[in-house]
Amino acid sequence: MKKLHLVSLLILCLFSFTFVSCDKDDDEIADPAKTMLTAGEWTAETILIDNMDIALLIELFPEYEDIFNEMFDFSTWKFKFEDNGTANVMVDGEGGNTTWEFANNQQSIIFAKGTSEEFTAKINRLTDTELYLEMDKDDFPVELEGEEEGIELDIEKIEIRFKR
Repeated sequence: MKKLHLVSLLILCLFSFTFVSCDKDDDEIADPAKTMLTAGEWTAETILIDNMDIALLIELFPEYEDIFNEMFDFSTWKFKFEDNGTANVMVDGEGGNTTWEFANNQQSIIFAKGTSEEFTAKINRLTDTELYLEMDKDDFPVELEGEEEGIELDIEKIEIRFKR
């Protein structure tokens, strides 16, 4: 009789552990990169052109300051990434929506995938407060080559640094 009681108690304990440990409402583990990216609005702070800060270019060529400021004014760029793969982009006070998704093991973001406006940005840094996106000239959504008032442009890559 003691054996039967002991076996019954053991079975009851096993079922108790099973019911307690099997919870279908367990939250999925949040993706840290996605959480950081979508936690708030990003505002462009500075730009590097072929690894050189635009402020340094202006310092080296003060006579072209107005041209540089006009061509590379990213201070009005604001990005708000959403969990559902959409993003709101504000440039010069005008907004628009696009899509985004991680690529290359979360080392890149593809914007507007499958459209004629698709481009890819490499993530050089992503923290709670900083987002650095680098684009090759072929991936940048704005034409970067040409001549502007005597300045010959031959840009290979641009990095836009965002802060939150």
